[in-house]
Amino acid sequence: MHVKVHKSPPKVHQVNVAHETTFPWDVWHRQFGHIGYHGLQWMLDANLVNGFNIDQDSPKPDCQSCTECKLAKKPFPKKAQTRATRPGQRTCFDLWGKSCVTSLHRNQYFIMIIDNNSWYVTVEPLKKKNEASQHVKDHLTYLENHGKKPESIRFDERKEFDNLDLHDWC
Repeated sequence: MHVKVHKSPPKVHQVNVAHETTFPWDVWHRQFGHIGYHGLQWMLDANLVNGFNIDQDSPKPDCQSCTECKLAKKPFPKKAQTRATRPGQRTCFDLWGKSCVTSLHRNQYFIMIIDNNSWYVTVEPLKKKNEASQHVKDHLTYLENHGKKPESIRFDERKEFDNLDLHDWC
């Protein structure tokens, strides 16, 4: 921080005046050891630092150093995935939640169903996490009843769909 204080002569009763310089967000981000912009905004709002003058109209760019430091592992190699040739052939499921906000119908989870052929996405709300396996069964039964025989289903590697009920059913 560059703060210059102009002192008044001792006989004159006057308040000290500081020369205030404003810097953009990215300069303060680096000055404070690459703290996040949210933390900088909090310090500014709480008035925790004297001489902390930010040009609030300046952009908050992504910091390349911060991005590189957050990479703990090398990216996974891109596999040559073949897309399904017909609707219902491969279906992907993902569960999202628990949301901190409950919906009007008391739902806190959502299941996302993606057809790998058409990329058609269905999102259905759930009240509890354990309802997810029943939605998977219902969707696959729906596909079979409409002549679209499912050959494979895909989940992420989390454990929300890893239960005996769904394994036995499949």
